[in-house]
Amino acid sequence: MAQPKVAIIGDGNVGTALSKGLTRAGYEVQAVGKVPEKVREIARWGDIIVLAVPFNERANALKEWETPS
Repeated sequence: MAQPKVAIIGDGNVGTALSKGLTRAGYEVQAVGKVPEKVREIARWGDIIVLAVPFNERANALKEWETPS
């Protein structure tokens, strides 16, 4: 069985560390920062979506993900 694709929303310290570790473990990973179009694209791509943003930015990140392009 193939590893699930992991989409990481947030490319700061936590998102970068998760991306590196998951890639080393054999997962296909894509990470994105604050570009709304890329957030939506990568969220649709992933089988697993990890929200790795500061606590006070979570609502903004979800809004970028849910807003249709």
